[in-house]
Amino acid sequence: MRRSGIVAGVLLAALAASTAEARERPIEELPKDLLDIAFVWTEPIKQVAEQSRRFDPVSGLWFGLVDGSVKSVERTAKFFLYPDGGSAETPEASKQFQYSF
Repeated sequence: MRRSGIVAGVLLAALAASTAEARERPIEELPKDLLDIAFVWTEPIKQVAEQSRRFDPVSGLWFGLVDGSVKSVERTAKFFLYPDGGSAETPEASKQFQYSF
């Protein structure tokens, strides 16, 4: 019974994917906020490297992980809470990107 549910799910997903219209665009045409959300996971790594140069390696690891995790959460929350590109501080930034997929 479970296998038939899995097979049905895979077939439905394949059907949905085949009916969806694919658009080919170069990566340079993606809006900046989509690139930010795609690479949000690199923020803790960048902060660890920066804080390790600033402090010793052990302190840099902990400070960098905390600082990078906070920045990642902020960027992710900004993407989902303000999907039109705006933020609470700058209302005119909401006019920058209007896109749909």
